[in-house]
Amino acid sequence: MKKIILTIAATSLFLIAAPVQSQGIEEWSHSGELKNNHINKVDDEQVLGMPVDISDTLFVGTSTNASGSTSSLNDTFSVDVDMNTAQSILSGNGVWGATADPDNERILFTQSSATGFGDNLFALPYTDGGAPVLLGNITVGGLEQRIDGLAMRNGVLYGYEAGAGASNGFYQIDLQTFEATLIAASTESISGIDADPETCIIYGVNDTAGQVVTIDTSGNITNLVAYPVGITDIDGIAVGGGFAYLVTDEAGDISVLDLSTLTYDTPLTSPFAAADTFSAGALAVPSAANNLDLIFKNGFEFNSCADIQ
Repeated sequence: MKKIILTIAATSLFLIAAPVQSQGIEEWSHSGELKNNHINKVDDEQVLGMPVDISDTLFVGTSTNASGSTSSLNDTFSVDVDMNTAQSILSGNGVWGATADPDNERILFTQSSATGFGDNLFALPYTDGGAPVLLGNITVGGLEQRIDGLAMRNGVLYGYEAGAGASNGFYQIDLQTFEATLIAASTESISGIDADPETCIIYGVNDTAGQVVTIDTSGNITNLVAYPVGITDIDGIAVGGGFAYLVTDEAGDISVLDLSTLTYDTPLTSPFAAADTFSAGALAVPSAANNLDLIFKNGFEFNSCADIQ
């Protein structure tokens, strides 16, 4: 039997014991006791034609700096953060920005269209193992809008563009029309953002300052902690379970930041085989709402962080 750890409110942690199936919700934690940094990749043929369950794992991908939907350098991977293992899930798919959408149990990610960079928005369900679905083309005033980083917070999708130009900044993206509204212009190189599903805090990686940062919903940026020593270029960040995973676009390590102590834990080994141009990450966090029966059976009160500003 496994145990389910659900974090229900910004200030509350509940441990709920219940039997689950082998492909159900797994225990959310990051192991600090990995004996080495060797990552084991699952061969594609082991999962080809079979349902792929990416829930409770770290989704990572990269992309080239070119229009078009594929990257020839790296696959997209599902990384088990406790076992330090990875499997290829979307061979050749380029990813610019990514975030989890727990309420709908899917990963949202941006990908280059045939004519623009990072403007197509795709959804990949956690468990069906199917191909990603194109939701729409992100635009501003009807024109393609590049988005380098994504963060889902309380059902609202935010994005950041870090490329050169006047359109750089922090956006809110309408999930019905895919129209992006600029909240705050920026000159900072923040190419990766993600929201903590427990606290609703939006985190980002800022290459300009070499800092992991927080970003409020007005677009104000606050430095949190410096990048790990020797790392200057981080394009992706994924947050959940009390950790932030910092994803570069090349072979090496995925740095792991303990958000409670602001210190770096044992890194994971990146599954990327070669350097690409951009990268992204997202944690496939299960929806707390899907486990309300367990919560109420144990006498706990469910609270969302919807009122956190």
